[in-house]
Amino acid sequence: MSRLRAWWPPVLVLVLYLALLPVLAALSARQGFGSPDGTGPVYLAVSAAVLVLRLTLLIVVPAVVSYRVVAWGIARILVSAPLRRALSGGRSRLRRSN
Repeated sequence: MSRLRAWWPPVLVLVLYLALLPVLAALSARQGFGSPDGTGPVYLAVSAAVLVLRLTLLIVVPAVVSYRVVAWGIARILVSAPLRRALSGGRSRLRRSN
């Protein structure tokens, strides 16, 4: 269960980003740049949120995922190396005593 909890933040960021893109497109058609009314505060707030989510998806999420993959790989190597040494040492001792 803890492994699933580790993946919720990137998935949540992706879902929020995909949900805000149509909202931004609709607001852009009505209040975007070049509209006669000018840019409204709602459009600016949604575009800032989309920008932050996009940067998070492009920079933070890949960095966190790659960190977790590398940490998992190093942990597997460190755990399995003493175990392999102990198993091979145990076998060689048995062979010598016979």
